[in-house]
Amino acid sequence: MAEDKDDIDFERKILEMEMPLKKFISEEEKETSWKEILLTVDGDTRKKRIRQNVYWLAAASVLIIMGIVAWLNTNSGFRTSDHEKLAIGLTDGSSVTLNYTSRLEVADDFGGKNRRVSLQGEAFFNIQKDEGKPFIITLRHHEVIVVGTSFNVRYRDELAEITVRSGNVQLHANNKFLTLAAGEKGTISPTGGLSRVEWNANDFAWYSKTLILRMKSLKEVAEILSKLFTKKVEVSPAIASMTLTAEIQYETIDDILVIIEETFDVEWKRDANKIYIYGKGD
Repeated sequence: MAEDKDDIDFERKILEMEMPLKKFISEEEKETSWKEILLTVDGDTRKKRIRQNVYWLAAASVLIIMGIVAWLNTNSGFRTSDHEKLAIGLTDGSSVTLNYTSRLEVADDFGGKNRRVSLQGEAFFNIQKDEGKPFIITLRHHEVIVVGTSFNVRYRDELAEITVRSGNVQLHANNKFLTLAAGEKGTISPTGGLSRVEWNANDFAWYSKTLILRMKSLKEVAEILSKLFTKKVEVSPAIASMTLTAEIQYETIDDILVIIEETFDVEWKRDANKIYIYGKGD
């Protein structure tokens, strides 16, 4: 019954934001898709490529994992570069997807007396329920504690952002706790302050490959893209106030840039460190 309530709460949140629920993975689709495409690392140091899952693309159109390169370090750590993502199956049945430039460390006795990992970067978690053994994510001095749920954690520059898709998540910092439910978002500041902030569907965009824009200025779009792709995106002052409303399914940032280019008759260029969007404006 609790899981049914989570799904209802999440669907309500999505509808409020005029965002189709089908853009996210249902519980049934998660169970099938993860079984079919999860990369399970068995302890050997090696590289594998995950093939595109046709069922996932046709039925969910949410997460297409193509050409993902993964490796396991000798200290049970998983790491991604600035152009790689990684799907990980843990021994307790939970699954984690690492975003670009991220690292997940797994405790040596994971699954025994505890279910503890540490994160630097960003990851989406689908946690197998175990009432007697909470799943704990360490973010340096702070913790995210769950029993069974799905949520996104972003931990960069000492700031943690946790967005809950289903279930409940508890944040722990400075001997204080903050509990988040499905459709809620919380932060842990560099000094350990806990706050409940506005929920944002685009926190899942890197995972779902769907970007939701509602009357966003190109300046705001550039900020979203900078965060989404961990690459600086800027727009010229002449077009910064132009607004865009769109729901974009994408594979790379170029897919989004092409839509912006064609919509506003602007151009864009890139160098090693930045993407710049420019045009004449009105």
